[in-house]
Amino acid sequence: MASLVVFVTLGATVALVVGTLVTSFGLDWRIAFWFGAAIAIVGAVVRTNLREISDFIDAKRRIKNTVAQAGIDSNRLKSSPIWSEKINKPTVIAFFFIHCGAPLWFYIVYIYCGNMLKTH
Repeated sequence: MASLVVFVTLGATVALVVGTLVTSFGLDWRIAFWFGAAIAIVGAVVRTNLREISDFIDAKRRIKNTVAQAGIDSNRLKSSPIWSEKINKPTVIAFFFIHCGAPLWFYIVYIYCGNMLKTH
């Protein structure tokens, strides 16, 4: 519980520092963008270099053991459409672009058009 308080305070402090830097130097979104890019790079490096914990590595073995303990035939599960379903890549790409649309329209309506209406 104490670590939660520490991290909440640390996050609020970092947000305050970023907000102060952004408004004081007139760089607007650039500092927050570079800060986010640095976090993304660190996250990518950490994600590729850390090992998976053993709970996730042997997840299929644990599922098979649970099914065997329940007395269910594992071949029946393997013939199930859920078990053998393949990922439909066009659908995944479509969902990705659908979710990218909301931030794009938010920017266009509230940021770009807002500034355009102020100047015209």
